[in-house]
Amino acid sequence: EVVLEDGKPKKAQGSVELGNELYDAQCVMCHGDFGSGGKGYPKLAGGSLESLKNQRLNPADENPNPENPDKTIGSFWPYASTIFWYVQESMPFNAPKTLTNSETYAITAYLLSLNGITIDGEELDDDYVLDKEKFLNDAIDQLRLVRGVNVLQVAKFITTEPYGDAAHN
Repeated sequence: EVVLEDGKPKKAQGSVELGNELYDAQCVMCHGDFGSGGKGYPKLAGGSLESLKNQRLNPADENPNPENPDKTIGSFWPYASTIFWYVQESMPFNAPKTLTNSETYAITAYLLSLNGITIDGEELDDDYVLDKEKFLNDAIDQLRLVRGVNVLQVAKFITTEPYGDAAHN
C-alpha cells in the first residue's frame, strides 16, 4: 500500500487527462488513436446500440447482412466497473496486472469519455477525476437495473477490494 508523508494511505484516483496520456503510451499501439481499433485488436470507441441488432447471416442468404454488430465500450459494455476490472486484470497486453489503481481509474475515465458516457449525469471532460466513490456509485446504479440483486450485499463485496495505489498483483 502506498502511503503519504502523514502515514495515511494515498487515495487512488485518475483523471481523463492522465488517462489520455497513459492510453497514448500503453494502449494506442494496439487499439489505435482515440480507440479506433488496430490490426487484430478491437476498437474501443464508437458503436451504437442499434448496431447490436445486426446479425451475421449466411452469405448465401437472399439478403445477407454485411454489417457486424459493433461491440465497443459505448455500445456493449459502458460501465466503469467492467472497464476497470478488465483493464486491471488484462492490460496492457504485453504486461498485464502492472497498472496501479490510479492508472486504471485514469484509463477507465478516458475510455468512458471517448464514448460520451456520463457518471451521475456528469460529462467526463479532461478535468474529470474518477475515484472509488464515483466508481462505486456507478456500479451500484448498474446493479439497480438488475432484478433480484441485493445491492447492499454486492456493494459490501466490491468495497472489500483493494483500492490503494499499489500495482495490482
